[in-house]
Amino acid sequence: MKPDTAATATEGSCSYVELLQRQNALDDSGVPLVGPATYFVSHAWTYDFLIFVRALYEYWRERPQDEAHRRTYFWIDIFTVDQHAAAAGTLPEDFWETTFSEMVRDIGRTIVVMLPWSDP
Repeated sequence: MKPDTAATATEGSCSYVELLQRQNALDDSGVPLVGPATYFVSHAWTYDFLIFVRALYEYWRERPQDEAHRRTYFWIDIFTVDQHAAAAGTLPEDFWETTFSEMVRDIGRTIVVMLPWSDP
C-alpha cells in the first residue's frame, strides 16, 4: 500500500483513500470504494491488523443489509492520512489532535474497537 501512494514525477504522495479516489475505484457491484465516512473508527495501533479488520468486519456484517449498509464507509487513519507525510513529520504540529476531534464531530458516529474481541 505505501509504495502505491509514494510521490511520483507528476503527483505528490497521498493517502490510500486519495489514491482510490483518483482511480474512481468501485467494488464488484459498482459501488464506489471511497465515500463520505459514516463511521469514525478508534483503535489501538498495537493491534494485529488482521484481527482488527476481522473485528470491524464482524461489526459491519451484523448490521441490517439495506442500501445504507452498502454505503457504509469507515474513517481509519492508516487509509485516510498520507503515511509518507506522517512518517516525514511534515504534517502540522496539531494535525493528529485536530484531525481526530474534527472527524469524530463531523462524522457523528464512532466505533471503538477493543481487543481481544471476546475479552477487551
